[in-house]
Amino acid sequence: GNGGPDLIALGAEGVAMFGLALDGTDYFDLHHTANDTFDKVEAERLNQTATSFAMFAFLAANAPSSFGSGEPYLVEKAKQATH
Repeated sequence: GNGGPDLIALGAEGVAMFGLALDGTDYFDLHHTANDTFDKVEAERLNQTATSFAMFAFLAANAPSSFGSGEPYLVEKAKQATH
C-alpha cells in the first residue's frame, strides 16, 4: 500500500512502504468526528492491529533480504500522481 494521502510523499521519494489492512468498513463512522475519542477504541481490534504490526516488524527485521527503497519507475510514477 501507499499509506494514503498522509504518507504518499514518502513513497514518492522512494521510501519503502507497506500496508496492513484489517476490516475498516466502519472507520469513517468516527474518524475526525466529535465522537472520535479514546473511549470508542475497541480493545480486541487494537490488539489485533498491534499484533499484526509487531509480527510484520519481526518478519521484516529477520527477512533474508532488504526491502531497500522504491524502484525508480515507481517513485517517478508516484511523483507524477501527486503533482
